[in-house]
Amino acid sequence: MHIIAIVSLIVAAVVWIVFMIKDDRHKRKENNGLFEENEKRITTRF
Repeated sequence: MHIIAIVSLIVAAVVWIVFMIKDDRHKRKENNGLFEENEKRITTRF
C-alpha cells in the first residue's frame, strides 16, 4: 500500500509541474526571451 501511495504522489507532482510550466508559458507569450532563459535554467536543474 505504501508503494502505491508514493507512486501516486510522484505522478501527481510531475503532472502539477508540467501544468505549471504550460500555464507559465501561456502567460508569458509576449515575454519570450525571458521565459526561454528560465526554461534553460529549469531543464539544467533536472
